[in-house]
Amino acid sequence: MLHILHISVGKDINEINKRLSLAKAKNNFYAVLAGRKPGIYRTWAECQRQVIGFKGAKFKGFVTLEEAEAFMGSRNGSSSAGNGTGCGAGPAGNGMDGGAGDFPKGTVIFVDGSYMKGRYSWGFAAYEDGELVDTRNGAGTSKDAAKLHNVAGEMDAAREAVLWAEAQGLEDTGVTICHDYEGIAAWPLGHWQAKLPQTQEYAAFMQQRLGWVRFQKVAGHTGVEGNELADRLAKEALL
Repeated sequence: MLHILHISVGKDINEINKRLSLAKAKNNFYAVLAGRKPGIYRTWAECQRQVIGFKGAKFKGFVTLEEAEAFMGSRNGSSSAGNGTGCGAGPAGNGMDGGAGDFPKGTVIFVDGSYMKGRYSWGFAAYEDGELVDTRNGAGTSKDAAKLHNVAGEMDAAREAVLWAEAQGLEDTGVTICHDYEGIAAWPLGHWQAKLPQTQEYAAFMQQRLGWVRFQKVAGHTGVEGNELADRLAKEALL
């Protein structure tokens, strides 16, 4: 039996350990939704380090990785594949399967990055209820980040999109970040380990905002309007 646990610092430590032991039984993967570092962990010890003493910790044990990823994705609005939900994968309308009428309500921001001759850039296109409301782009300046080529631009695009959303006061309603590079969601959600300073900084930035930022992967260069627009904006920043 799987148990979702909600832990508060004030609870008796013996009760916490008892409940943690229930989650440990027969599980091979531990999905930490709310903890010091949200993500999926392979060992019980790693899971414990993220949730013990963390107020409001939420986690769940699973037998398979697929179940753990589904749990993390369902709670964060993230998907590992562009399947037509959220940001869409088809060429019609604003990038939604079946045309603009299928575009999700709320704020959806397409992000992309680019790289050319040692320089990297970013671009994003923001939609509100299917209507384009703003576009932004810019070029990065970090020589260390430039070593990551367009990945640096992808991370900057997502970060700038979230900062834009904060400036609009969208924390209460939330936003969906539509991306074609998997790491944009994989690092913050703990699916990938952030090993470099640049990816670690990006992951930490996003993890502080997982309560209102959702991710949706979309196939790149497949005619999705928002994705194509973000791609053009990123490239234009290098001209």
